[in-house]
Amino acid sequence: MRFVLTAYAKGDDLPSSEIDITHLGEKYLGSLAGAPAASWVDVYPVDVKKVGELGQKLNDILDPQLYDYFVEAEQE
Repeated sequence: MRFVLTAYAKGDDLPSSEIDITHLGEKYLGSLAGAPAASWVDVYPVDVKKVGELGQKLNDILDPQLYDYFVEAEQE
């Protein structure tokens, strides 16, 4: 299973970007969604408070002022 972080510009229905976050591990990813990552069946929003932490782990700048972030599982 592959886990991804998808960014949507505020007010837009089309994704702006997608990042593979599988390497962060199921335990951490589960904490982002509030559900065990191995059992994800939906798209889960990332809480604004967790966006900064996630950006640090990814060595990337995530901007919750401009984007909404969601995590999801994809079958490979």
